[in-house]
Amino acid sequence: MRANSWLRDGLRCLATGSLLMILFGSASAASKVTYYGILMPLAPKNYSVLLSHLEDARTQVIGGFTFHTGTLSGIPVVACVQPVDGDATRALVAQKMMDAFSLRAMIYAGTSGSHLKRLRIGDVLIARRVVDFGNYITTRSGRIIPGEFHDTESNAAGSGAMMYLYPSVPLSDLAYRAAMSMKPETPAWMNQNDKPSMAYIMDYGTQGSSAMWLRNPKAIRESDRIFHEADESGGYGTALASLINKVPFVELNVMSDNALQVPTKFDTYFHRSSLYAQQLAYEIVLRMFEMIKAGDVPLDLDRYRDMMRSPYPADTRWNH
Repeated sequence: MRANSWLRDGLRCLATGSLLMILFGSASAASKVTYYGILMPLAPKNYSVLLSHLEDARTQVIGGFTFHTGTLSGIPVVACVQPVDGDATRALVAQKMMDAFSLRAMIYAGTSGSHLKRLRIGDVLIARRVVDFGNYITTRSGRIIPGEFHDTESNAAGSGAMMYLYPSVPLSDLAYRAAMSMKPETPAWMNQNDKPSMAYIMDYGTQGSSAMWLRNPKAIRESDRIFHEADESGGYGTALASLINKVPFVELNVMSDNALQVPTKFDTYFHRSSLYAQQLAYEIVLRMFEMIKAGDVPLDLDRYRDMMRSPYPADTRWNH
């Protein structure tokens, strides 16, 4: 009789889910963990700069992507190294991460090639807006027009359309404060004059994302006149994924080369500068989490803002 009573009570508990809670705790406990997502570029491969700081680190493979979970400064994070290079792959990783984990925010920290003379190797760009500057068409005369599927031979309505996306203001502010607090110094070997220098932290810059690398100064001037990109990297697809899923997003890049120094030589110097730039990008991310732990939590981070609407005054002076 006692056994039958236990079984009957157990089945009743199972029906309500309470037995599972007794045996294993809340079945949804893991799903309630909210992470900061970190996207890591395929190259350069100095991932340990960030991953070695993960506490309680675990890995899991989901849909062909390897995710690293743990904490940075006690804050839950999930990181993933994209398995194939390029903006499209990074966007796929971002979408899979958003599907598999509950994210509070998405962070992409990488390297890029400068389009401005004053944005030198070792300098940092905090992207306040991102644009797909590879999305353009040309007239028969060769004039570049942003956007696609427009009438390029006339001034028809819609011609010249393009879309800026605006990363999270609180996250961008935090990234800027983190970079400034570090006071990074570009080593002498990276500078042409063989002298160390304080890195320039560019706030209010436009991140241009494309699958191409511009090395022709004339083409750079033409694209900059239209898109106003300060450098070239690949965060636009990730920003789109963040927009669709309403996840706050931030992007920062450390310059690993200067597109105006033509031609760029892919030699030992370029490899070393890329490693240095990516290391600094990861160190800025680590500093961001240290600051959050210390109480510098981004205000209004949980209040998602439409990334298609500029949060800045119309007279904001963009660096380009």
